[in-house]
Amino acid sequence: MPDPRPPRFPSPEFPPRRPKLFATTPPVIFLPILGLMLAGLALRQGLAPGLSELVLGLVTGLWIFAVVAIKVKVWRRLPVLAEDLRPLPGRAGLFASTVSGVVLGAVVTPFAPRLAVWLVLASLIAHVALAVLTLRVERRVDPAWQLVAAGPLAAGPVLAAAGMPGFAAGLTGVGMILALAVWALSLRQLVREVPPAPLRPLLALHLLPAALGSCAFAALGGPMAQMGFLGLSIALAVALGAAGVWRGAAVFRTALGPALAGLAMALARVEPTAGALAALLALAATLWLAWESLKLWPGGKLARLTHAAEA
Repeated sequence: MPDPRPPRFPSPEFPPRRPKLFATTPPVIFLPILGLMLAGLALRQGLAPGLSELVLGLVTGLWIFAVVAIKVKVWRRLPVLAEDLRPLPGRAGLFASTVSGVVLGAVVTPFAPRLAVWLVLASLIAHVALAVLTLRVERRVDPAWQLVAAGPLAAGPVLAAAGMPGFAAGLTGVGMILALAVWALSLRQLVREVPPAPLRPLLALHLLPAALGSCAFAALGGPMAQMGFLGLSIALAVALGAAGVWRGAAVFRTALGPALAGLAMALARVEPTAGALAALLALAATLWLAWESLKLWPGGKLARLTHAAEA
């Protein structure tokens, strides 16, 4: 005979438990930061140096704060790193954190070339370690894996400028092989199933390796490959726009920022004036997307929406 008494639930905590400082830091915050960094670099290449240095200076401070926050979270409980790699937004955010470290090398190159090289190398080591850990946690191919390819591609121009063209060419080749593999596997998945509507903005990450590849080949002196990947970037942008990827969940639309800014960077290397205009548009869009997402960080709503783990 079933028990007629109503079920008993534990009493709610009073006062409500508050998470420790930075314990719920959502890794997805690095997607808008990466977008703002790339937009600033696009402005630097597109004949807007004053505005670009202002943007890059501010976003560097934001990046340092975000890195401290995520490091404190991992320091509190190391397994939280693997837990954040399971959901797609967490994977994309953690890969964006290491890619943004590589891009920061490009930011500081004009002022401290040696520091730039060390930043790139340290970020690449963390990038590879993160990729290896991801293979143990989640092996399904998704748009976040394009950020794995984006890491070595972003390193190419910095290392080429530092007098290491062979190393830069090798990393560019590795990045392009990874990008091509992810494009092929993702196309196969898209034929079988369409991603859920909230996650569709993350498909914009497929554009990033093409844009960074164009920039890398420009730095290495490969004009044909540069123009080819620029054309691919534009084609992907048109296809993604026609597919309406911006209609997904607001917290995932931040993935549009790195894609748009990367395209502006690639265009600026071919036509500085057109690149400057594209960079301004990308900056405006990325700022709006960043604000739309980062304003949810302090109250913990962004962590809940992206299923970020708690340390």
